[in-house]
Amino acid sequence: MRLDALAGDFTYVSADEMKAYAAKYLGDDDYEIIESEVDKTDEGYCRIGRGSLVVASTLVSEEKDGDSAVVTVQFWADFSYTVKTKLVEFRLIYLDGEWKPLSSKTLEDTGIRTAKFAT
Repeated sequence: MRLDALAGDFTYVSADEMKAYAAKYLGDDDYEIIESEVDKTDEGYCRIGRGSLVVASTLVSEEKDGDSAVVTVQFWADFSYTVKTKLVEFRLIYLDGEWKPLSSKTLEDTGIRTAKFAT
């Protein structure tokens, strides 16, 4: 998958690639492509960098062991943080001077959609 397309480069990806990235690295299995937030061509989709995306989430725990880490994040249905949606564990590795994602695992899933706000 060409992750550079989701990190500011203007490489286009398919809808399936964009959804797979959200599921794998953000724990978002319900990711919807919002047409106003992407540039769509015959080549596929490219995120438009208009500002920021805020996902209702809080850090539950962080455990480091040398060059690896496990981070657990609680996702919420609202920005008052009252209704839980998912609890996701992310595994990371420190490589080439930065933390890089290895995997994510959904520990709990209520079936409720996580709140997001994009500018």
